[in-house]
Parts: sequence; C-alpha cells; structure tokens
Amino acid sequence: MENETFTITLSDGTQLKDIKMSGSEYVSSKKITESTFEGKLNGVTIESSEGMKEEHSNMELVTILKYEDGYYFALRDLSQDELKRMKIESDIEYIAMMSDIDMEEE
Repeated sequence: MENETFTITLSDGTQLKDIKMSGSEYVSSKKITESTFEGKLNGVTIESSEGMKEEHSNMELVTILKYEDGYYFALRDLSQDELKRMKIESDIEYIAMMSDIDMEEE
C-alpha cells in the first residue's frame, strides 16, 4: 500500500497519473494549478493501483501547496446542502439579471 498510486480523471477527460497520497492530500510530482481543476470537478473518477475505484459527481478543490517533493492538493465532495444553496444563489442572480436589478453589495 505504501507504493500505491492513483489516477484521477476529471470531467473533461484530463488524467492526473502517478499521484500518491500523504495523509488526506494527493501529491503530484508534476505541476498542478487551480486551472488544472477549473470547471472539471463535476465528474471525477479516482482509481488506485490496488484496484479501488471511486466516482464523485460534485467536488471542490480545497487547497494546492507546493513543497520540495511535489504539489500537494486536496479535493472534497460538496454536500447536498451546499449544492442546493449554490442552485438557489444562481437562480436569484439569474432573476435579478433578467429583471435588470443590480445586486452588487456596496
């Protein structure tokens, strides 16, 4: 298990290969940035070299940290409450836009 690696496939087909784990964070020897994940976390598959496979429908990038031995990053699943709140906020913004209401905070 110490040599276990992961392949993370993002929703656009991008594959992050030879990913290792350190605690709850993934570690990539190749450069990882926020743009790597932007708009690509609504369908994520994580497969391990040990045969484990997980499918995630809505994830969020928590952090990316650069250390000498690689790029550490963490992903998490969004809860149903968070998804519901995001939908409501989006609906309100759409209605405001269609009604020509300025919702910017002062």
